[in-house]
Amino acid sequence: MGFPRRNSSKITTLLTVHMMLLLSACNRTKGVVKLPGNVSVPAVIAFGDSIMDTGNNNDIKTLVKCNFPPYGKDFQGGIPTGRFCNGKVPSDLLVEELGVKKFLPAYRDPNLKPSDLLSGVCFASGASGYDPLTPKIASVIPMSDQLDMFREYIGKVKGIVGEERAKFIISNSLYVVVAGSDDIANTYFVAHARQLQYDIPAYTDLMLNSASNFVKELYKVGARRIAVLSAPPIGCVPSQRTLAGGIVRECAEKYNDAAKLFNSKLSKELDSLNRNSPNSRIVYIDVYNPLLDIILNYQNYGYKVVDRGCCGTGNLEVAVLCNPLDATCPNPQEYVFWDSYHPTEGVYRILITQLIAEGERRRVRVKMYEMLRERVVRFIVLVLLGSKVAMRAEGVGQYPALFAFGDSILDTGNNNLLATVTKSNFPPYGRDFNGGRPTGRFGNGRVLSDIIELVLYEAGALGIKDILPAYLDPSLSNEDLVTGVCFASAGSGLDDATARAQGGVLTMSAQLENFRAYIGRLKSVVGEAGANSIISNALFLISAGNNDVAFTFNTLKIAMPFPLYTNQLIGWNNAFLQGLYQLGARKVWALSTLPLGCLPAGRTTAGGPLRVCAEAANGEARIFNAQLASSLQSLQSTLPGSSLRFIDVFTPFLNIIQNPVASGFVNAANGCCGTGTYEVAETCNMLVPSCPNPASYVFWDAAHPSQAAYERVLFCDCEKMVSVVALVFLGTMFALVAATNGGQYPALFAFGDSILDTGNNNHLATLTKSNFPPYGRDFIGGKPTGRFCDGKVPSDLIAGDLGIKGTLPAYLDPNLRNEDLSTGVSFASGGTGNDDLTAQTQGALSLSTQMKNFQECIGRLRAFMGEERAKYIISNSLYLLSSGNNDIALTYSSPLRSTIPFPLYASQLVGWASDFLKQLYDAGARKVWVLSTLPLGCLPGGRTVAGGPLRLCSDTVNREAQLFNDQLASAVNSLQGTLSGSAFQFIDIYAALLNIIQNPFSSGFLNVANGCCGTGLVEIGETCKLALGSCPNPAAYVFWDAGHPTQRAYEVIVSSILPK
Repeated sequence: MGFPRRNSSKITTLLTVHMMLLLSACNRTKGVVKLPGNVSVPAVIAFGDSIMDTGNNNDIKTLVKCNFPPYGKDFQGGIPTGRFCNGKVPSDLLVEELGVKKFLPAYRDPNLKPSDLLSGVCFASGASGYDPLTPKIASVIPMSDQLDMFREYIGKVKGIVGEERAKFIISNSLYVVVAGSDDIANTYFVAHARQLQYDIPAYTDLMLNSASNFVKELYKVGARRIAVLSAPPIGCVPSQRTLAGGIVRECAEKYNDAAKLFNSKLSKELDSLNRNSPNSRIVYIDVYNPLLDIILNYQNYGYKVVDRGCCGTGNLEVAVLCNPLDATCPNPQEYVFWDSYHPTEGVYRILITQLIAEGERRRVRVKMYEMLRERVVRFIVLVLLGSKVAMRAEGVGQYPALFAFGDSILDTGNNNLLATVTKSNFPPYGRDFNGGRPTGRFGNGRVLSDIIELVLYEAGALGIKDILPAYLDPSLSNEDLVTGVCFASAGSGLDDATARAQGGVLTMSAQLENFRAYIGRLKSVVGEAGANSIISNALFLISAGNNDVAFTFNTLKIAMPFPLYTNQLIGWNNAFLQGLYQLGARKVWALSTLPLGCLPAGRTTAGGPLRVCAEAANGEARIFNAQLASSLQSLQSTLPGSSLRFIDVFTPFLNIIQNPVASGFVNAANGCCGTGTYEVAETCNMLVPSCPNPASYVFWDAAHPSQAAYERVLFCDCEKMVSVVALVFLGTMFALVAATNGGQYPALFAFGDSILDTGNNNHLATLTKSNFPPYGRDFIGGKPTGRFCDGKVPSDLIAGDLGIKGTLPAYLDPNLRNEDLSTGVSFASGGTGNDDLTAQTQGALSLSTQMKNFQECIGRLRAFMGEERAKYIISNSLYLLSSGNNDIALTYSSPLRSTIPFPLYASQLVGWASDFLKQLYDAGARKVWVLSTLPLGCLPGGRTVAGGPLRLCSDTVNREAQLFNDQLASAVNSLQGTLSGSAFQFIDIYAALLNIIQNPFSSGFLNVANGCCGTGLVEIGETCKLALGSCPNPAAYVFWDAGHPTQRAYEVIVSSILPK
C-alpha cells in the first residue's frame, strides 16, 4: 500500500521530496507534465499490491478481488474493473499526469491490445507483498511471478516493435513499486504467520532483502528508472484501527512503528542500489508522513470521516466484504477511505497538490507557488529522467567549475604526491569508492567535495565529471582543468604551523600558488577570456580550521588564549580569501569546522573514561565558527561582486551524532576502521580490520566522517545545507521554500521573559508592562499590545518566518480562540527568570506558573482537537525559551542574590532552567530552542548603570552573561543526549546581537548605545510611557528602550539563527 508524498519534515533529498509530483495528478487535464523534446517516457510499468493493481486479481482464485459493485462506482462508466477504489488508483493517475494514456490496464486483462503493451501495463496484485508468504496466504500473485510476467511482457514487446525499439522502451520507461503494507498488517500482525520466527526488526530485514532483490532483478532485465514507495502508516487505516486500535479505534502504533522501521531500512538500501547501479535512477519515496498528515488533519483537507471507509460500516469491509449487499456512503468525497483499507480517488487526486502547497504555504504566498510550480515539475521530471542537457536549458547551470581548498574534508588525493605521512592512498581507504580503490581520500568513499560535485553534476550545473580530481594527480587532463580541481591537502590549516607540523602537507598559501599556476594552464587550454569567465563564475569551497583547533592549538599547546588564536586564524582566512578574490574568484562557500570534540579521536583524547564529546573542544570550534561567519559577512561588503557564504556543517553533524538512530546510523562514537578510537591515516591500514557496513557508522576513521554521513549532512533535514543546494538548482525563490518549515512545526509555543512575551503581563497586577504608547508604534495598526518593542518580538518573527502565523498571541489574552491554540501561543512574561525570586520581585509569571498554564493549554487542546491531534501538535511543535536576562541584570545586581558567587548562581540558574526543560519534555515537547541571554552589559540600561562615564559596554556584566550562556549550552546538549527523541538546541543570540552592536553600520544601524524611547539611557516600561517622545526612525536604532532591541534588530537576529 502506498501514497504520494509531501514536502515532509524530513527532507531526505530534493529529488525524493519533489519526485512525487509525478505520482498523482494535480488537476484533471491530460499530460500536465510537459516533457522537453529530448525526454521520453514511453511506458509506465507498475508492480506491487492493491494500491497499483488495476485488475490482475479478477481471474484468479482468490477472495481478494473487487470486480463487482460498489467498487468502481466513480470510475469511467461506473463499472467495477478490479481496482480497489471507487475510481482511479495511483497507477492510473500517474499515466494520466505524464500524458501517456488515460489509465493503466492490467497485464492479465483479456482485452489487452498490442498498443497497450507499448505504453505500459500493471503487474500488481492486490494483497501481494515482499514476503513470499504474504501472497500465498491470500492466493494472489507473488512479486516473483510479477517479474516473470514482466519478462514475458518484454518478449511480447520485442515481437511487436523489434529488439532495438523494445530495448529503448524498457530502459526509458518509468517503473513504480508499491508493497509492504500487507506483509506488516496481514502476514505479521493479523495472521501471526511470522511472529514465532521473527521479531519486528528481523521481519523487516526479511522484507528488505526481498525488496532489494526485486529491484535488482528489475535492473537486470533492463529497468533503469525505478520509484519504490515506502510503507504508509498502516496502523491508521480503518481495518487496523478496528483490529488493533482498542475500544476507541485509535491508530495501531505497533503497526506504524513496524512501517517506520522498514522505511528507514528501505531508504538506505535504495540509496545504495542507486549508487551501485550504473545509469540508474532508483528513488525512494517516503509516503508515511504525508498520509499521516492527511489522517490527523482530515478536516483541513475537506473530509468529514477518517476512521471509517465509505463502504458498509467502514470498519472491516474490504474486497468481498465490500459487495453489492453493502450500502455505501452517499458522497465518497467526504471520506478519506473508500473501504477499510484503501483511500478514495479524491485523496489520490488532491494529496500531492495539497502537500506541495502545505510546504510552500508556510513561507511563500500562493501566487508565488503558482509561478514556481511548472518549473519545479519540469525540474524534477528532468532529475528523474537524467536529462542534464535540458536542465541547462532551464537555466540550472550556474557553475562552470568547482574548486576546493583546505584540509582532508575536501582533499581528493593531493597528499599522495607529497613527502608526508598524512596519506590515505592504501586500503581500507576507498573501499566503497568507484572500483573499491584507495585514491588518497580520507574516507571509505567520496568526500564532501566529491558529493557537492556530484550534486552539481546531476543538476547539470557542472560539466563532464561527477568526482573532483586532485590538482596534483599526474593523470589530470585538460578536460578536468576546465571543470575544476581540488587543491586541498589533508592536515593543512589556516595556520602555516599546522601544515608544517603535519610533515610536508600543503599550506593554504601553497594551495593558492598552485591555483595561480592552474590559471596559467587553464589559459593555455581555453584562452584568457575563457579562463576569466570560468574563474569568475566557478564555485569555490574552503574547509580550514579543523586541524588548527583540534591539533595545533590543543596538541601543540599554543601559548595564548583561544579567542586571540581565533582572531589570528580569521585574519589568515581573510588574507587567503582576498588572495582568491584577486585571482578572480567571486563565489565562495566557507565551511565551518566539524564538532571536533565529538570526533572519535577527540572523545578518546579528551572525553574521559566514557569517551563523551569533549565540550571544551566543541566550545572552541563554536567560537571559531561564529567569528568565521561574522568575518565573511564583513569581508563580502569590502569585495565588490563577491558572494561569500558561511556553510554550517558543525550543527548538522552534531545533530547526527546526538541522534544517530534517527539519521539511520548505529554507531556515532567510533570509526569504522580498527577499534575506531584513534586509527587515522597510516594507523588505519590493511593490517587492521574495518566494520562490515560503513554506512551504519557516522565516522570512517577516528577523524573523518563516512560517505554516508557526508551524504546525510548534505541531504538531511538540516535546512541550511539543503537551502544552498536548492539555490543551485532553482534559484533563490525555491531555495526559500526548501529552507523553511515545510510542515515541520504545526505550532510554536514561547516561554520566558520579555524577549518573547506578546502581552501576558497586560493581565497581571504588575508595573512591568508595555501596553501603552509609544510601545507598538510600528506594530500592526500602530497599537500597543504588551510587547516590549516598537513592533514585533522574536516569537512573532520566528512564527512568521516558519510560516506558522504572522503574530503569536498571548495565552492570557481574553480574546484568544481555540483555533489560536492549535498553532501556538506565548506563555512568556516580561520580567521573569529562571529564579522564582526574579518573577516575584517583578510581579511576573514564574516559569512554574507558565508551565501550569501550558498544562492547562494542553487540556484545552485535547478538548478542542481530540487526544490524537493534540498529542501530535504537542510533540511536533517548536518551543522557545528565553530566560536568564532578568536574573543576571536585575536580581543578581540587587542585594537579593549578590552575596552568592556568580559562578554558583549561574549553576543554580542553569539547574532551574534544566528542570523546566525536563518538565516541558514530560509534558510532550520534543523540539526546543533555548535562547542565550542578550549581551546584557551592552544594553543601554547596562551601559548607564555599569559602563562608566563613557557608557561603554560593561565587560563584567557581559562576562557573567557569557558564563551563564556557556553553562546553559552545555546543559542543553546534555539534556539532548539523555532525553530520548528530543531535539533541544541552544540558540546563541548573544553573539548575533553583539555582532550588530560592534558592527552597526554593516547592518544598517546608526545608534547602538541609546534606546529610541526618551533619552534612551534608562527608559523602560512605565518610564518609557512618561518619556518625552521617541526617535523618528526606530529602524536606525539597535535598541527600542533601555532594555530591549527594536523590531529591526530582532529581524536581523532572527535571520541569523533561522535557516537561510
